[in-house]
Amino acid sequence: MRSVSDDAAVSIVAFTHARLDEEAKACASIDDAALRARHGRMVDALRTVANSIEAQLDSHRESHFDSPLAAGLLVVAQVWAEHPDHQPRRWFPRMIAGWTPSQSR
Repeated sequence: MRSVSDDAAVSIVAFTHARLDEEAKACASIDDAALRARHGRMVDALRTVANSIEAQLDSHRESHFDSPLAAGLLVVAQVWAEHPDHQPRRWFPRMIAGWTPSQSR
């Protein structure tokens, strides 16, 4: 598992695409056809969500950092929460700094 956490420019979009590419490659090596198909469908579904959010970001010329729209990718990125590059505080520093527990209700 390659980490690019030293690169401050890694956005949640880049993180998500890199993880989905890794998963697609791993899927190809699954021997069980049914499991490979299931895993492939999950990767495809997550990629569809990620691509549509990225398209919205780009069409509205929004930043891939600290954007409420980009935060939609947190759901997809959460799949890889243990990955060293999973860093929501880096992706959304102002949004997280401004969050208070009362806002979670």
